[in-house]
Amino acid sequence: MDKKKEYFTTGDVAQLLDISRATVSRKFDEGILAGNKNPITGERLISRESLIEFMKQFNLSLMGLETHETIPVQKQAPDIKKLRILVGSPDDQLRSLVDRTFFDDSRISIDMVTSGYDALIRCSKNPPDLFIIDEDLTDISCADAVRSLKRMESHHEMKILCCLRTYNPDKVREIGADDYLAKDRLEGADIARKTALLGFLFGSVTGDIITLKKYEEEYYKTSRPETIGILSNKIMNDFNNILTSIYGNISLAKMLTDPNDETYSLLTDAETASRLAKELTVQLRTFSKGGDPIKKPVPLQAMLDDIATFALRKSNSTCEFHFADDLRRVFADKEQINQAFFNLITNAEQAMPDGGLISIAAENALVTEGMALPLKPGMYVKVSITDRGVGIPKEYFKKIFDEYFTTKPKESGLGLTSTFSIIKRHDGHIVVESEVGAGTTFSVYLPAAPDEVIVEGEQPVIGKKTGKILVMDDEPAVRKVVERMMEHLGHTSVLVTDGSEAVAAYRLAKESGSPFDVVIMDLTVPTGMDGKEAMEKIKAFDPTVVAVLSTGNLNESVVTAYQSFGFKSIIPKPFELNQLKEVLTELLQKK
Repeated sequence: MDKKKEYFTTGDVAQLLDISRATVSRKFDEGILAGNKNPITGERLISRESLIEFMKQFNLSLMGLETHETIPVQKQAPDIKKLRILVGSPDDQLRSLVDRTFFDDSRISIDMVTSGYDALIRCSKNPPDLFIIDEDLTDISCADAVRSLKRMESHHEMKILCCLRTYNPDKVREIGADDYLAKDRLEGADIARKTALLGFLFGSVTGDIITLKKYEEEYYKTSRPETIGILSNKIMNDFNNILTSIYGNISLAKMLTDPNDETYSLLTDAETASRLAKELTVQLRTFSKGGDPIKKPVPLQAMLDDIATFALRKSNSTCEFHFADDLRRVFADKEQINQAFFNLITNAEQAMPDGGLISIAAENALVTEGMALPLKPGMYVKVSITDRGVGIPKEYFKKIFDEYFTTKPKESGLGLTSTFSIIKRHDGHIVVESEVGAGTTFSVYLPAAPDEVIVEGEQPVIGKKTGKILVMDDEPAVRKVVERMMEHLGHTSVLVTDGSEAVAAYRLAKESGSPFDVVIMDLTVPTGMDGKEAMEKIKAFDPTVVAVLSTGNLNESVVTAYQSFGFKSIIPKPFELNQLKEVLTELLQKK
């Protein structure tokens, strides 16, 4: 029986000819090497006849062909259904991109049309598995096309991928598409484009249509954003726990040290470094999956003064403030807007390398219908930060908020990007005005917090100054520093390691007539009952429990909606003594 191999893989040919597999694939695609493709995997199989002809053409030795045994060519499996893609776009580049991405994949068939109405007709007659619709269609808008498709009975399981000119997830939600691509982000390597497209297809469409090769499954599993998001959140939580111990112990040590002592200066430097590390975790949270703001009424004057002092501590620049007398508080995540304004003040300082004056102004601003601002009508607080620096050329205006864009050497280009993201997540807006050689003003609009209603003649509530506090945290270092903080503040504390211990301790104290005034509950407990479940159990027998959520994993859904889970307040990690004091004082005054 003839044992000679009739078809060779690209790996076989590469080994025989001592060239790369990519070169073999390219020769096959150019028609220089002939053969077939595996209909399941799309792998190229070069025929013996074609390979011998190629080797003779270049005077290559035929030795080695005799050692390869025959392998069968897989036939098309009758139960394998091709994935059908329809592309509706007048853009030659986009159509070419999709074609190049899948040209070597026999599992996928692609149809192209340049008219939106032609695409709708095709979808109605023979719906594809995936419809890629271009925002640049001239005869119909994406939103109208999607609405028409949704009304079709034949729509069924068809997925719609909208291709926008620029990154804008809010616009996709308005259009009603299942997912999106952004043309300005499709300029990378072919593999990046294929990952973006296949990630959507295999994640949302195919199911039992296509059987993936093992390496494809593993690649998608390890590269999909959800996995990366979970991993980054886990790292962030661990990092914030460590930072809580460092930050908290430094704040305590400063309380016990003479300000005139050199040790105090060293502790201040360490505290500054800890604060910078804390700002980094806020920035990482902004870019990671989730990161929704934890909104509370926040007064701006003292916060802006503190941020400016910190940002300009080693600068030749100075700062002047102009605050309206009746300035409203903003409804915001204090940590996030702290980061946003820190970035803007730092940017202003960097625009004046030799130093200069930075002006910070804040006023109430009423936004009404018809104003040239992409904001809902209502009351806002407008904060303007002005430098007298080099200014920004007009051609850079559309780029300054892009990731990694910077005109400054040694800078990351992420500061303004994270600022823009934070402001947008707060339903706010940021405006830039600049003149080259004269300076730049960034104006931030943030929703104002509702006015506090003060009943005439009502006396302020004066509650307890100290209390009995139950603290649940699985990290020993965090428990230790919190215990020291409680002792310094004059509180009595009981510390437990997980939710089940917290429930038992709370019930015992309640039944013995010496209940806890406040419970501080860690959210994430990998090896035991977490804070959310423990809170549910405690509320079941004491609906009046006063609890504070404490966590370094700020991307959990419970964090942004902590009040709906029964928590009265939240203290994000890392925190230091004054932050803990502020939260406990507020809660105890109400008891």
